[in-house]
Amino acid sequence: MELVDRYIHAVTARLPETQREDIKRELLSVIEDMLEERSPESPPTVEDAESVLLELGHPSELAAKYRGYERYLIGPALIDAYWTTLKIVTAAIVFSLAAALAIDSFRTDAGMLDSALSFLASLVSSVAQGFL
Repeated sequence: MELVDRYIHAVTARLPETQREDIKRELLSVIEDMLEERSPESPPTVEDAESVLLELGHPSELAAKYRGYERYLIGPALIDAYWTTLKIVTAAIVFSLAAALAIDSFRTDAGMLDSALSFLASLVSSVAQGFL
């Protein structure tokens, strides 16, 4: 069934290439066995396939079980240091831009609205860059 094939693809796409074929065959066998248990006398229906796939769980969770380890952009051991660094960088950016706004307002005769809009645009851009 197309639904089963899409599910298997969603699981195996999240796995290392060296494991994909073996896990694809194993997963297909498991799903076929589960479908056969649900309707031994008749061919499985779409509802049977949906219930089996729901029982197996979300493809990313199943892939994580097969993979045997979690994937992180920033691991649990480093997340506290990351947040602290992010707060320091954001505070430094806001302080620096506020100082630049104050100096610019004394130095030029530009309107306060122009300076404030320039400050906000710079703030959004700089905080985004600091976050990245």
